[in-house]
Amino acid sequence: MKLIGRVDENTIKLETEESDLPGLNINFIGQGNKLVIGRNFKCSRLDINFFKDNCTLFIGQNVVLAGSLNFKGKNTQMSIGSGTKCNASLFANLGEDNDKISIGENCLFAQVKFRTSDSHKIMDIETGARINRSKDIVLEDRVWIAEDTLVKGGAHIGSGTVVGAKSFVSKELKQNCIYAGAPVRLIRENIRWEE
Repeated sequence: MKLIGRVDENTIKLETEESDLPGLNINFIGQGNKLVIGRNFKCSRLDINFFKDNCTLFIGQNVVLAGSLNFKGKNTQMSIGSGTKCNASLFANLGEDNDKISIGENCLFAQVKFRTSDSHKIMDIETGARINRSKDIVLEDRVWIAEDTLVKGGAHIGSGTVVGAKSFVSKELKQNCIYAGAPVRLIRENIRWEE
């Protein structure tokens, strides 16, 4: 495990031995951040970047993860439930203040990107109102997301649902269904998947 930045101004709670985390890099630019990692956590290469203040990352037990998690807004929160596994690199960008990503237990991912915001404001010329506000992302338990999928702010994926490769998700998806496409559409209902 490699720690960079303002380590003494942030909190880390590990239930996994540091010696078992050779591929974990934690970068503290902000302060007042909190990282909790449960037992039996495994990562081949994971970069966690706390760019702002008062952010929280909670990783449950028996999680396998690789990729990059980026906390770019203040007071952002991400939780990854126990038993969740990523077979390839996962990217998460919490781009604005108070953004949240909640991932349930026993989920499965392959090369998935999560973005709560576009990271750049788009305004209506006439009213001056912003039209692309950031939104939270919620995944319930046992969600399987296939390779090269983008999950955007506003997505809420029901438990037991499968999302096919190269999909784009930005809305609510029912539980125990298969969805695929860009934008995502319902393919089949009443399914159950096994690892």
